[in-house]
Amino acid sequence: NSSGWYDQVTAPALNTDITGATDIHAGSGGTMCVLTDIGAVKCWGKNSGGQLGDNSRTQRTAPVGVVGLESGVTAIAGGAGHTCALTSAGAVMCWGSNGQGSLGNGSQIDSLVPTAVPSLAAGVVAITVGEAHTCAITGAGGAKCWGINNAGELGNNAIGRQLSPVDVFGLASGVAAISAGGSGTCALTNGGGLVCWGNGLQGQLGNNSNQFSGIPVGVSGLSGGVVSIDAGGFHNCAVSSDGSMRCWGGNIWGQIGNDSTTGSLVPTAVSGLDGEVAAVSAGSRHTCA
Repeated sequence: NSSGWYDQVTAPALNTDITGATDIHAGSGGTMCVLTDIGAVKCWGKNSGGQLGDNSRTQRTAPVGVVGLESGVTAIAGGAGHTCALTSAGAVMCWGSNGQGSLGNGSQIDSLVPTAVPSLAAGVVAITVGEAHTCAITGAGGAKCWGINNAGELGNNAIGRQLSPVDVFGLASGVAAISAGGSGTCALTNGGGLVCWGNGLQGQLGNNSNQFSGIPVGVSGLSGGVVSIDAGGFHNCAVSSDGSMRCWGGNIWGQIGNDSTTGSLVPTAVSGLDGEVAAVSAGSRHTCA
């Protein structure tokens, strides 16, 4: 999930420092991280907030190991200035910029190395990172978020940053997947329904409105059958069990794929992809399936 604008970062065309890579994640601020098959994390690129986790603020043009994460990591996610990892024990570790509390450690102090999210030391099954907020799914299927909250992107029925995880209103259980975008978040329920919250000014909540919402709202026409979601900077997309794909929200650059540049307040079918899509990735100004 890449929800902001990229700074240009020089990176190796062929990287001989990484073997056994199982996942790669591009943060929205110009940072790349790779998860290897032994659970190690390596990152490179922009590092002004310490988001590479190598105990420095030095930009790197080749991968460096994240301090303390040489093994045992199962998932990674990055935002504009911070990065997070999920360990095999279900703990969440975050590092980088923390002015908005996006590290979830109760402070607003940047961290150049991974720091634990104290209330999420075990049992977490998934993480996602937005521009400056972070969310997680607990083992019970509950959604928790923390960080910036100017547009209601934490879903806790309030406005104002949270330095530690808070419960998403009405989602104490039953969450199957979660995706944080630029200033909003979407969750997929166990029943295949889709809800979103946060910034809706360009229709990215998909509820036929352009208003903010501090609590989850149902996405029009997607109350069931959804199998994959991804939140972008100003638009969101979902894949249904029949392989069809729908997107909604801002569309200045044609990112919702409906052969126009007109935004949509409700999900609209992506042209030419019916029955073919298994997963989707939404960036700030583009989408891939």
